[in-house]
Amino acid sequence: PVIKLDKGMDAELAFDLYRKYDGPQLEVMVSSNYSGSGDPEAASWDSYPIDHSDIDDSWKTVTIDLSKYSGNTYVAFRYTTTGTGGGDGARLGVDNISVYPNSKEVYVAFHYISGTESGEAGKWIVDNFEFRAYPYAFFAEEFDVDIADESGFMVYSSASNKDWAIEERADQKGAFMNGYGADEPSEDWLVSPEITITKNDKAALVFDLYRKYDGPELEVMFSDNYSGKGDPNSADWVSYPIDHSDLDDSWKTVSIDLSAYSGTGYVAFRYTSTGVGPGDGGRLGIDNVAVIRGSDAGAAFTMKVDAPVTTSSSSGLEAAAVLPDSSKETGDWEITTNGLSQDDESQYFAKYVIPAPQDGTNLIYAFSGKAGTEGWKGFGIHILASGSKTAKGYGYGESYLIWVTKDPEHTNSNSTFVQLYKSYSDSSMDQLASKAIIGDISDTVDIKILVNHNLKTIVVTANGIPAISFTDKNLINSGNEIVIRALNKAVFTDGGVFPLNK
Repeated sequence: PVIKLDKGMDAELAFDLYRKYDGPQLEVMVSSNYSGSGDPEAASWDSYPIDHSDIDDSWKTVTIDLSKYSGNTYVAFRYTTTGTGGGDGARLGVDNISVYPNSKEVYVAFHYISGTESGEAGKWIVDNFEFRAYPYAFFAEEFDVDIADESGFMVYSSASNKDWAIEERADQKGAFMNGYGADEPSEDWLVSPEITITKNDKAALVFDLYRKYDGPELEVMFSDNYSGKGDPNSADWVSYPIDHSDLDDSWKTVSIDLSAYSGTGYVAFRYTSTGVGPGDGGRLGIDNVAVIRGSDAGAAFTMKVDAPVTTSSSSGLEAAAVLPDSSKETGDWEITTNGLSQDDESQYFAKYVIPAPQDGTNLIYAFSGKAGTEGWKGFGIHILASGSKTAKGYGYGESYLIWVTKDPEHTNSNSTFVQLYKSYSDSSMDQLASKAIIGDISDTVDIKILVNHNLKTIVVTANGIPAISFTDKNLINSGNEIVIRALNKAVFTDGGVFPLNK
């Protein structure tokens, strides 16, 4: 997709490169005049051939300086061969592609000059000085200019004659919407430019929110199938309502974790009102909107002997990867340099219990695992778990099980599936959803689970691709354990529990 590079950004392209077999080098191509569609040969491109002589059936990270480019820019990867036989063309691959500003040291100074005579020196006060530095912004918008012409955001009104507009409230300029006095109840969208997120970006949406007067909450929306034009209601969106009860003619900063998403997508702000009178719709505003490379926040557990196995955070959520009491553990578990492994092939319900209070906060659960045996195999995690008596049964107390499995005999498929179960006791579970995924259970599978208590939804992604979205009107609200689970041999590496809305 098009990359908008600001002048002076000194951007850098980074990606992972794979090579096996001999053949011409991969060329990284950069153009400032490609139209975005059609034959790339019609545009002018700068070529950067990438040496791959140092890799053989392996990967390396490559960076390319893009500081000479500004404005709308396209990056392409050009693969060529000299023939069709051995040595005429290598097998080449790319992954984890990102464009980001180079790191720089920045200095800020206040320079004061006065004379030496009476009356030549004044009193200076520096107040409300703010320095914002985002580690990597996919886009950032301060809404200091006209929305439609210069911000890159699209205004779309599905209902009412009121629209998003630039105003200044509580000493801060931003984009505002107010449905009071409209011709009908409002539904008004403010949609971002297209963004591209990779699964390693740990992306987060950050923005300032303003509210005055009563009315429905602002909804932050994310879609991976919106076209970028026309009625947003024609696409599928995931909604994150933002509580504003703590605001009254004031601002606060909101952060939403987007790390479960991968690929291209759009962020939107959806304003609604229930009528046109007082209390039917608040005055809501946003400012300083940015989608950034995120950082881990919450309780992470690294299941290796060469790293700490217990962490906590200011979020109030804590998790500890420690061997539990034997009455709550089944299987042959061991923490090694490779990760947390279960090595007993005869175990069908092996479980490893991690104390982790979960109190109804919207959370993201993450873990990586792979199976180590042939035939029927599986691994997964129980979340929002409580009430188990023995940890030896088919289920685990009251909980949800997110399960990765490969069972050709019963599914009549050689595919790997991710499944969602609801457990009612140690011996009773119902399957809620099942979906074949890209990737194989014998390789590492990265799982992220988003639990939104406001919407009563559970969303599961596998290797960065959405797999399951399920709404449970009787969503389990809390639990005190997370349980890692394996059928036959399995190895787990990194995992964690992170706030979804902070």
